[in-house]
Amino acid sequence: MPTLIIEFPNGKKKEYLVTGPSMLIGRKPDNPIHVPDSFVSGRHAEVRRLEDGDYQLEDIGSHNGTEVNGRRLQGPVVLRDGDHISLGGITGWFRLSDPVNPAPTSDSTSLPPKTGSISTAAMNGPTQRVWPMSLTPAPLQPPPAELVEANQKLRAARDELAVVRKSLEAVQAELAQSRKELADSKSEIEDLRKEKTAELALLEERRRVAREETEEAKAEAARHRAAAQQAEARLDQVRELTETMRQEERSLTERLQILHRQQFALEQRSKEESSSATS
Repeated sequence: MPTLIIEFPNGKKKEYLVTGPSMLIGRKPDNPIHVPDSFVSGRHAEVRRLEDGDYQLEDIGSHNGTEVNGRRLQGPVVLRDGDHISLGGITGWFRLSDPVNPAPTSDSTSLPPKTGSISTAAMNGPTQRVWPMSLTPAPLQPPPAELVEANQKLRAARDELAVVRKSLEAVQAELAQSRKELADSKSEIEDLRKEKTAELALLEERRRVAREETEEAKAEAARHRAAAQQAEARLDQVRELTETMRQEERSLTERLQILHRQQFALEQRSKEESSSATS
């Protein structure tokens, strides 16, 4: 049975049997091959069994990529026994043979095991395999020194990236807070603008009413000035008429005095004539 062996950063290894025609690999717990690491995407890669019996690995849009034997996948690749796999920095190997159940031979039932009893070692997890120590056909070869060095550099880069991500998260949180404060400021400014606009509209209305009242007062004053001018003109006319009447009165008085004097003279003359006639 094909097996995918995953080695975690803490040095622990875990084996996953490739039992179905298609198995997803990722960080989410519902993946058949669950790899709980922050550098592994939720849906990272997929292992498929082809019609000819080969197995194929394909990256399905992961964030940190998938490599086989140090080459980053740009499309699906057929896996070979012993291929070295990297899932966003998490290393592993693909084993095609099944050492637990080797193919039977014609004399397998008659030959006793060469090593006596078989010892087993328990592995963690429900999908862990137990390898018989004496029946393993070939030990796993350690990765090349270049690969070990590359993995060390990759882990260091991962640690640095984790620090950068934390810094980025802090900056993003600060940016979000700044955006919130800016939004609050904009809201306060908008409320203040509305308030001042209302106050300005009220002042403008008061100014309009004041202008109308001023214009009305000016018109009223103009009417009063016109009425005063008319009254002054009439008063001048009355004064002129009064002066004319006074002049006529003086003229009449003078004429009356003349008439009185004439009458007195006539009376004196009449008396003198009467006295002369009597004598």
